[in-house]
Amino acid sequence: MRKTGEYRVMQWKIWLTAAIWLLVMLTFVARMYFLQIVDGEELKRLALRQTERNRVIEPRRGEIRDRAERTLATNRKVPSLAAHPAEMKPEQKSLALKVVKKAFGDPDGVMQKRILSARPFAWLRHRLTEQEVDQFKAALLEINGGKDIFGLRLMDEDRRYYPYKELASSILGYADFDMKGRIGIEREYNEQLKGKAQTVKVRRDARGDAAVSSPDFRLQIPSGNDVVLTIDKGYQYVTEKAINQAAVEHEPAWAVAIAMNPKTGEILSMAQYPGFDPNR
Repeated sequence: MRKTGEYRVMQWKIWLTAAIWLLVMLTFVARMYFLQIVDGEELKRLALRQTERNRVIEPRRGEIRDRAERTLATNRKVPSLAAHPAEMKPEQKSLALKVVKKAFGDPDGVMQKRILSARPFAWLRHRLTEQEVDQFKAALLEINGGKDIFGLRLMDEDRRYYPYKELASSILGYADFDMKGRIGIEREYNEQLKGKAQTVKVRRDARGDAAVSSPDFRLQIPSGNDVVLTIDKGYQYVTEKAINQAAVEHEPAWAVAIAMNPKTGEILSMAQYPGFDPNR
């Protein structure tokens, strides 16, 4: 009888343990059901709100070419300084402030306001020169031992580049640091060259690195239109050489020379003295 009683107690313990485990599993399954099915969409929206941001992608400015499709104006990648304030801790912002003030100064306090803000992304300084990049690296070395500061980074941006320097500068004009045409063809066809900006969604991982959400992003990168001129680079070189030689002999305050196709009226070259280097 005693053994029978102990056996029944043991059975009850086993059944009770099994029931408890079953209850725990059912609770877990129910919770997972509510998280995945009932509350899934709301939780997904919350997660995306915290990790997904809109980023404006500036289009690549179109090229200017001569009649033989030789490039007279194009773009070059140069580093710019940017920050991700919303992802940075107070101590990281403090270090970033020390570095940028050491490297560039901040008399108007614009960079400080941007770093201390809660913005997901902020440009601090556009299109740095080689000297400015060296200043930044020297400040980073002095203040943080040369180690990167989370949320502070150099990123490539386009800068207008004229491969033949002064050649056809009076025709081409130039685009400023904001890639806006100021004079010449750059200004006259600014809207066609600059293209339209595009807004894309980017997601941040645990390290704060951004990745474009759309897998087809490479196909969506905006670009301005190219402009092809009637100018011929060879004729332009000869015309400019001639007008510069004449300027040396006669010392005029200003001079211009034009070569035109008499049959079609196309302008093959147009030189002006004095000229300038639009890269400066």
